[in-house]
Amino acid sequence: MKLSEYAKKAGVSYKTAHRWWKAGQLKSYQIPATGTMIVETDEPIAELHRNGAEE
Repeated sequence: MKLSEYAKKAGVSYKTAHRWWKAGQLKSYQIPATGTMIVETDEPIAELHRNGAEE
């Protein structure tokens, strides 16, 4: 899902999700042609927020 969609579902601002992405705390990649950041997740958003991104 797009980083903006992830941020909404996680209940955080896009800026916070972007910081997590830059810090490597999200399993994600960026599409070279468009710059879109895609978050890959099999876990529920709440679990990711609790277990990884806050640390």
